[in-house]
Amino acid sequence: MNSLALFRLARLLPFLLLLHTGVTHARTDVQGSDLSPPIGQVDFPVSCSTEIQDRFERAVMMLHHMMYAQAEKEFRSIAATEPDCAMAHWAIAMTLFHPLWPGEPTEAELQQGSQAIEKAKSLPPPTDREQAYIAAAESYYSDWRNKSHPERIASWKTAQNNVYQNNGDDTDAAAFYALALLATAPKEDKSYTHQKEAGAILEALYSREPEHPGVVHYLIHAYDNPELAARALEAARAYDKIAPDVTHALHMPTHIFTRLGIWTDSIDWNTRSASAALKYPANGAISHHYLHALDYLIYAYLQGAEDANANAVLNQLNEKDNYQQTFVTGYALAALPARYTLERKQWHDAAGMEVPARDSFPWKNFPEVEAIIHYARGLGAARDGNAAGAREALSALDAIHTRLVKAGQQYWGVLVDAQRKTVAAWLDFSEDRKDSAVQLMEEAARLEESVDKNPVTPGSVLPARELLGEMLLQSGNPEKAIKAFETCLETAPNRFNSLYGAGLAAERKGDREAARSYYDILVQICTRTDGGRPELARAQRFLSTGKTSMNNSITEHYTHGQLLDRILRGVEAIGKTPVTVTVDELAPVDEFHIGGRQASEDFISQLELPAGDHTLDIGCGIGGTSRFVASRFDCRVTGIDLTPEFVSTGQALCDWAGLSGQVKLHQGDATEMPFADESFDAAFMLHVGMNIAMGCRHLHS
Repeated sequence: MNSLALFRLARLLPFLLLLHTGVTHARTDVQGSDLSPPIGQVDFPVSCSTEIQDRFERAVMMLHHMMYAQAEKEFRSIAATEPDCAMAHWAIAMTLFHPLWPGEPTEAELQQGSQAIEKAKSLPPPTDREQAYIAAAESYYSDWRNKSHPERIASWKTAQNNVYQNNGDDTDAAAFYALALLATAPKEDKSYTHQKEAGAILEALYSREPEHPGVVHYLIHAYDNPELAARALEAARAYDKIAPDVTHALHMPTHIFTRLGIWTDSIDWNTRSASAALKYPANGAISHHYLHALDYLIYAYLQGAEDANANAVLNQLNEKDNYQQTFVTGYALAALPARYTLERKQWHDAAGMEVPARDSFPWKNFPEVEAIIHYARGLGAARDGNAAGAREALSALDAIHTRLVKAGQQYWGVLVDAQRKTVAAWLDFSEDRKDSAVQLMEEAARLEESVDKNPVTPGSVLPARELLGEMLLQSGNPEKAIKAFETCLETAPNRFNSLYGAGLAAERKGDREAARSYYDILVQICTRTDGGRPELARAQRFLSTGKTSMNNSITEHYTHGQLLDRILRGVEAIGKTPVTVTVDELAPVDEFHIGGRQASEDFISQLELPAGDHTLDIGCGIGGTSRFVASRFDCRVTGIDLTPEFVSTGQALCDWAGLSGQVKLHQGDATEMPFADESFDAAFMLHVGMNIAMGCRHLHS
């Protein structure tokens, strides 16, 4: 934490508190013979022996954490120990379909799930509640050979709602129904009706059961969209406290961090998540949770221009094999190398990408994943001037799109359609068909934005709207370009290329203030960069030039040349001298902000400063408020101001008031503090924010 990131300052800026503090709850963890580390708290009674109750509840928590392979293993062990436990067989069936994950169970898994339900039904438990749970799971497997996966999920939602309605005090019934709502939410519904209904249920549960893994986990999923993401920030920061060693509890909060553009948190949490995932293999293979964390991790590194660290993540991916053979794995295998080349605009490298030669992974089962590689190849080739390569990739995308449409995979069909239109647009652009290129790129952007992103991905490999902005900028249309970049930033805040593009477009249209705003944010999110991005270097040069000019203007505006002499004459006019004048008597001339001394008293009282604290006065002027704080609260105060005459005059007034030992004023730039981290207990500024470049944004640093 630097000298401005202070808890007392956070009282005055609640949003900073929201962004930079975690939430800790008291925890009573389920315990048993082998139930460490903690993974949450549930109360899920079953009509089986008391000896297996703790094990059963821990496995239910695994189910809520979406540790499906581990939960299945534990439930099968319970069923082997106690074969007459009907709910153990229900639970096995529940682990074999994954409502929010892309894809659907294999035929073998559907057969196993159906058999497990039949076994549960043959051992009818004595309670209506348990029978309702079994009936709900049966609704998914019923007639599975003739009903599609979406149809079966819809049936499960209806049946799970019945469990929920008839068991009002059952937190798990409510949580599973909320999960069913999310699983059936239409991808094209930008009003987020299902998500809001699920969120309302889960928020009510969270207020009384903040340790329940399903409540917290599904609440984050409910608000994993641009409109609602901020609502989940508290739950996101609480999830790892519930299950500090569960990979998904460490990863899932980063869905929210990504939606809000909080890259450093996404990096830190996904690093922990990937490490934890290696401890939990899935049937002997490396869990896809490991790769899922790596995809979000490389995305965050690239937004902060930490390219060396991004490359290290790519090396991690390639150093290992024996990955779990799922859609999530395939997505990461394709997306990571594509992101690494495309985000850095390494078009030639992107054009040379190939489908990874991993004989152990069934690429043919996941055409929508393979499309990512053809998309990267095609876009790279088009922008590298390789028309033949672009056309080859475009042909592959056409074939995949046709296959997806025939298979009824409308969601992925829409996204692949957007990808092929993007490649075609840049191919046209490279061959000087500018009008058709822009039209195709606009169509691609509309298509991509017609559906929300899938939870498997932190974001589009490259957003179509962002690429439209780049095309418009290259076409000499900065006015439309900046609108495209701003639209992209609304749903994907703090993206490196959109921020740079918006700044460059603003600069080219002559709006230097807007350019400075975007470049400033870009520099702020890239504080850990390894310095390899030419775009970032250009933005820094622009800010340096503009900042020097702005600082000079401010200094010139406020410099008087005879300020101390004028104050001395005023002191003498009231019959005082520098030796006898008091802080209160100086107030009319050295606290000339709006409201004067009364404003100082009202504002500073909010800090609740104890004697002896060290406080920072940002934009201290001639130090009036600094001297007031030092004398009233018996504090040490350090002031900083850009204008040399203010600082020299203010320090002289401190000497007059006998406060030179408590108040020290420094000439300097408030946006580049010369003080060490943890130097101050509190900080404040009065009526100077308008003179600090980008105002309070610097208080986030």
